[in-house]
Amino acid sequence: MKKIILVFTFILVLILGQLAVFGAETVELKIATILNEDSELGKAIKLFENLTEERSKGEIDVVPYFSAVLGDEKSVVEQLGTEDIEMNVGGSGIIDWHAPSYSISSVPFMYESGIKVMEMMNKIIDERIRDLIIERVGARILGGSLRAPRNLLTVDRKILHPEDIKGLTMRLPPYPSWIKAWEALGAHPTSIPAAEQFSAMQMGVVKATENPVSVLYSLHLYEPCKYLILTEHLHELRIWSISEKFYQKLSDKHKKIINDSVAEAIDWLTQRNIESEQEYIVKLEDEGVQVVIPDQKAFREKMKPIIDITSDWAPGIFEEYVKPYLE
Repeated sequence: MKKIILVFTFILVLILGQLAVFGAETVELKIATILNEDSELGKAIKLFENLTEERSKGEIDVVPYFSAVLGDEKSVVEQLGTEDIEMNVGGSGIIDWHAPSYSISSVPFMYESGIKVMEMMNKIIDERIRDLIIERVGARILGGSLRAPRNLLTVDRKILHPEDIKGLTMRLPPYPSWIKAWEALGAHPTSIPAAEQFSAMQMGVVKATENPVSVLYSLHLYEPCKYLILTEHLHELRIWSISEKFYQKLSDKHKKIINDSVAEAIDWLTQRNIESEQEYIVKLEDEGVQVVIPDQKAFREKMKPIIDITSDWAPGIFEEYVKPYLE
C-alpha cells in the first residue's frame, strides 16, 4: 500500500510540474528599430533575441520590428511610455529630446575619440539621466553601444573646408543641437524622417545626409550620391531603452536576463561597429562613391564658439565633460 501511495504521489508531482510549465505565461517583448534586419544593429537585436529566449527558456518571447514598421524613432520612444512597445534601440533622440542639457555627444565636431564619448555618456546616464528619463518619458535606458562616427554624404558637392558647407541643403534628424551647429556652418538643415531621406535626395529636396557609413550603405543612401565626406563629426551612442511600466512588471529573474542580454549585445555591437567601418567605406567606393578626407581640425575650430555656451548645459556638465575638450 505504501508503495502505491509513493508511486501515486510521484506521478501527481510530475503532473503538477508539467501543468505549472504549460500554465506559465509567456512574456512578449516587442523591440523596434528604424534600421533593417541586415544592418549591424539588426544583427545585434537578433543576438539579444537569441540570448534572451535561450536564457529564459522561452519564458520571454522577443519579437523584433525592423525598418521603422512601428513608426519613426520619436513615435516609438513615446510608445515606450504608454507600454505599446516594450523596447527600442535608436539613436540619441531619447536623450536629445528629453534631457538635451546632458547630451555631450550631440554637438558636431567636439570630440575626436568615440570610445571616450561612450565612457563619458554611459557615466552620465548612470549618474544623472536614467531617473530623469524615467520621469519624463516613462522609459528606462539600459545602456548605450558606441556607433561608428557619423559622416557626410553629398549628392554632388565635394567638401574639404568649413566654408564649403555654405548653402548646402541637408537632411538631419530633429535634434535642436545638431540643427543649430550645421546652421552655424552655413547649411540649410531639414528634418526629414529616416525612411524618407532616400527619396528626398533623389528628388532634390536635399543634397546631403549624414550617418555612420554602415547606415548609409545599408539604407542604400549612396545611390543618388557622389561623395562621402569623412567628417567624423559625431561620436554618439546607440541607446537601448525599455518601457518602465513593462520593466517593473517583470520578475527579478527576467530583469536580470534582459539586462545581461542587452549588455552582451551592446559589447558585440560596439566592437562590430569599430571593426566594420573600413569595410563599409570600401563597399561605398565599390559602388562608385568618391571618398573625401576634409580638414577635420578646421571644422572643430569653427565649432568651438558655438559649443562654448554654458547656459545650455546642466550644472557641472560643461565644466567636467565639455570645457576640457575646447582648450
